[in-house]
Amino acid sequence: MKIKPYVAYVHKRYRWYRNYVGTTVQWWEFDREDSTTHAVYDEGPERIWHQPFVLPVMVVIRDEDRKVPQEQGFYAVSTIHLTFGTDMAARAGMRDPHDARFHLHDRFLWDDKYFEVRRFQISGRLKRYEVVIGVDGTALSEEEFFNDPHWPPGG
Repeated sequence: MKIKPYVAYVHKRYRWYRNYVGTTVQWWEFDREDSTTHAVYDEGPERIWHQPFVLPVMVVIRDEDRKVPQEQGFYAVSTIHLTFGTDMAARAGMRDPHDARFHLHDRFLWDDKYFEVRRFQISGRLKRYEVVIGVDGTALSEEEFFNDPHWPPGG
């Protein structure tokens, strides 16, 4: 089988799987052009996100709250892992899903919780075509919104 028809077949099967067992998240891409950030702390004063789009995902793996030691004591952190196809992301409206660095400040909403992308893994290489993306996100807490006046959206 030639590679392009096989890649198209893989994307078709991903769509079937997503429709059968998958779900969706609401996704905000970080606006690098219109945002200004502190040179050291990578937060505010004017971080901005593009309008959201609905991203279909094949798998959501939640990691329930766990206590992480910090200087001020223990801090409860929730993490999540998403899996979706590169074709799904492009069709949903994601700009250049093959550029991981472009998406490291993106945010998404799932199960009434906001998450920030901490890892964006492009994988599933078939010859020179990547077909699947894995994303690790960390739940955002209310105090993290302090330096982002434009977050949460409508808030």
